[in-house]
Amino acid sequence: MFHGGPAGKPIIFDSHETTPAQTVSRETIALVYLEALLQDKWRNQMITVGDRK
Repeated sequence: MFHGGPAGKPIIFDSHETTPAQTVSRETIALVYLEALLQDKWRNQMITVGDRK
């Protein structure tokens, strides 16, 4: 679920971890996407992204 606020500190969970219900900003998703793309992180992995304010 997205929230309308500014980007927070990204929290990355691996797919096998239990993740709490939380919201995330579109900006945080964009930052994690760029990090994954530019630094070749999380290849062929399923991750869950949340953020903290």
